Amino acid sequence: MTMTRKHFRAVAEIVKQVPDSRVLNKSIPYRVKEGDSRVLVDTTPMKTELAGQMAGFLAAQNGRFDYRTFFEACEVEYDEAIRYA
Repeated sequence: MTMTRKHFRAVAEIVKQVPDSRVLNKSIPYRVKEGDSRVLVDTTPMKTELAGQMAGFLAAQNGRFDYRTFFEACEVEYDEAIRYA
């Protein structure tokens, strides 16, 4: 099966949905209050690595793949994500 632009956009949307932080493996839309025993974990590095690895795969499928456009769609920093591609 050939990967189309529709597939590439769908992958970027999936990566973009990875939350930037998690508490006890549950996504939270609010800040953890001071004194709360739960631990807030920054998952941005994981999201960035995932985007980079997916970009490497997608680039192998399409010689005209644009890393910068893909990383923008994933909402990750190009300079960080490209290291994983």
